Amino acid sequence: MRRDFIFVVLVNRTLVYNYSNLKLYCQIETAANPKGLCAASVADSPAVMVCLGVLIGEIRVEHYSIRKIKFIAAHSSEIACLGITREGSLVATASVKGTVIRVFRTRDGALLQEVPTYIYLYIF
Repeated sequence: MRRDFIFVVLVNRTLVYNYSNLKLYCQIETAANPKGLCAASVADSPAVMVCLGVLIGEIRVEHYSIRKIKFIAAHSSEIACLGITREGSLVATASVKGTVIRVFRTRDGALLQEVPTYIYLYIF
């Protein structure tokens, strides 16, 4: 939820409502999403939302402020979790395999960092 949009995540679609009048803004078809994975920037601007794409391992980045959609092939297996920065410039993903965490720039989908998860096992 943001000040301007409400996101409703269903098993195979994400519904986006305009917060001011509660009218459906758009409907996005997704891959199976039983965990309800979705993340949105919380800063006033820009409005960025990330959800699953239609393909396995794909994420969809919606830049509502500039009306741009970017699909990112993040992993070869299903996405297990995702998170977005406050201003919506970066998104981090992990797959169900749990071997790496990948960080992408949302504007162009560029892979910025790939961190093996075994590093975190030794820290904790």
